[in-house]
Order: sequence, then structure tokens, then C-alpha cells
Amino acid sequence: MNNEYNSLERQGIFITKEETTKYNYGIDLIKILAMLLVTIVHATTMSGWTTIGKTFTISNFFVGFGRMLAFCCVPLFMVTTGYLCRKKEMGLNYYKKIVKVLIEYFICSSLVYFGGIIFTEQTFNIIAMMRFVFNISNQWYVSMYIGLFLLIPFLNILYNNITTLKKSYCYYLY
Repeated sequence: MNNEYNSLERQGIFITKEETTKYNYGIDLIKILAMLLVTIVHATTMSGWTTIGKTFTISNFFVGFGRMLAFCCVPLFMVTTGYLCRKKEMGLNYYKKIVKVLIEYFICSSLVYFGGIIFTEQTFNIIAMMRFVFNISNQWYVSMYIGLFLLIPFLNILYNNITTLKKSYCYYLY
């Protein structure tokens, strides 16, 4: 480990031990919890539970209560993204990363479209595929992520240039 520090120092890169050993596992746990909660929200929706009559039963109560709690999944992802991006700065290298996100989105959307063709025995239609893949408005989370990605450097500039007193007001409002 010490040789690694010496090697970095020779290259003109000075990294403190705290910077190399400081990894926040709590963020990973929050993201894992959020993924499980997303699964609960979608499972209850896809199972038809949301269309079940309003008959009160104990099982309906617990499923409904669990589903209600699971709706915090998106805010959990947003908070962890904000925390992880709190030091991001505006620059060409930062904004180039959005291309990678869009490519991943288009690949995944194409795979979902082809999966739908395979499992529903529909015929392939290039125009329908393009409509499905390029219709980002239906995939609200992609639009939200792109907007957040584009705004983060500006939010960081704004937050870093306000006084401590005003920061305490921001925490209070949050």
C-alpha cells in the first residue's frame, strides 16, 4: 500500500490515506433497499393488486401499507444521486458522460422491445421499434435522470456560493 502512495507521489498525484480508504457502504445499502422497493411497487402493480376491489381484509391492508412505504424508492435514488454528485463540476468531461447513459438506455429499450416481440409473438416493425425506443417521455425516470444530470453542476455552484445561514435554511426547507 505504501508503494502505491509513493508511485502516485512520483506522478504528481497527492492522495491522502483518508481519500483512498473512505468508502461509504451506507449509500450502497440505501440503493439496494431502493431497488427492492421498486420491485415491490412494480410487482403489486403487475399482479393486479391495484385493481382489486376495495374490500378490507388484513392481507389487503398489509399489501397496501407495504406498497405505500415502497413509494419512497424514487426519492431514495434521488437523494443518493445528489449525495454522490455533490462535488461534480461543470465541464465537457462531465457532460460527455450523458452520452453513455443515453446509449445504455437505447440498448436496454431495444432489448425490451425485442423481448416483447419474442414473448408476445408480434411481428417486428422498425417504425414501432423507433417509436418505442425514442419515446423517452414514457420512461419518466430517464427524463428525470437526464434533467438532474444536467442541473447538478449548477445546483452545486449555487449551494457552494450561499452563506452558512442560508444553507441552514435550505436544510430546514428540505
